[in-house]
Amino acid sequence: MPVDDLRQQLELRLRGELLRDWCRQLAEADEQVEFDDGWCSGQRVIRFCTWAIDALVGEWRGSGDVWGLGRLAFYEIENDATDLRLSLCVSARGLTGEARSRVTRVLDEVQIVPVQRADDVVVVRDWSLAGASCVANEAVAAADATWWEQVVPFERLLSTKLLGEDEAPQARATGRQAVGEREDKPEEESGPSDEQLLIEGAELAVVSDRFERNKKARALCIAAHGAVCAICGFDFGAAYGPSFAGTIDVHHRTPLNEIRQDYVVDPVRDLVPVCPNCHRVLHSKPGGGAYTVEEVRALLEHG
Repeated sequence: MPVDDLRQQLELRLRGELLRDWCRQLAEADEQVEFDDGWCSGQRVIRFCTWAIDALVGEWRGSGDVWGLGRLAFYEIENDATDLRLSLCVSARGLTGEARSRVTRVLDEVQIVPVQRADDVVVVRDWSLAGASCVANEAVAAADATWWEQVVPFERLLSTKLLGEDEAPQARATGRQAVGEREDKPEEESGPSDEQLLIEGAELAVVSDRFERNKKARALCIAAHGAVCAICGFDFGAAYGPSFAGTIDVHHRTPLNEIRQDYVVDPVRDLVPVCPNCHRVLHSKPGGGAYTVEEVRALLEHG
């Protein structure tokens, strides 16, 4: 197999795994999201669902849906070499007459014309996440931004049409936490000047509260520490080639959702570059919370 083809397959696999991790974290951050690994088609199609779309299509625990998963609607992320899209998909099979009428009414009210695919899946709406050639961390950052900035407002609109303005949920759970954002050209700076106070954790009122991440803080962290995992030493560029140089997660030593207020971030002291594996371990402490970088490093050293 040509090296370029192998590299593409590895990137698609990595991208799919990180997108699945993003869905898991999204379900933790947004109480109206549900995710199950069993709903996904490997790393190729990642599926999750929400309260809003369940309410739209109605309760269903039968076996006649398109996917055979006992649900009539999913958000699907198509992870392939030609496109990267998030689509709201509804099974054309299993819908009751009442549900069909409700879906038709709501979509008419929000002026959406669904498209039916050949496999009996109706695509209600879709969003382009990123170009097909985007690397894994760019894909996750694009999915995160699209979710909070476009899909959540769309779901708020659906809920309003379904329940009425007074009953529709007014806010989603807080805790936006982007995974693996990538900055291709970190700025050549060692830290913020007096005029460059980097504010993190600012709660923005879009439809839900969300924590704003400052990309300049990330760039300064990488400029100071390098794009190598501070725990295990993994380097994407060394492992996969120059195309992946600079790919790394950035971890807040004190999670933003614990601070819950604006603060001036020190990119050298408060942020640390970590690989996706170590990042996941950092946020896997039993009982909630997060391990420290030193604790995970000790786990790695001593098993």
